[in-house]
Amino acid sequence: MDYLGEEFDKEKCNKMCDNCRAGITYKEKNMRDTAVLLLDIVNDFSDYNQSLTFLNLISLALGK
Repeated sequence: MDYLGEEFDKEKCNKMCDNCRAGITYKEKNMRDTAVLLLDIVNDFSDYNQSLTFLNLISLALGK
């Protein structure tokens, strides 16, 4: 797994980070399409000089 460009060797893990200690697991997911959608919404609002709050952005992305 890479984090910020750093290669991590699972064999050298000492289970010392908060995530390992808490038993947290992760699932890798591609969020590209969601990011593009959010950027498109922000760009559309900026084209019309409209202000956009974070809550408005989420509501629009969810189709509300």
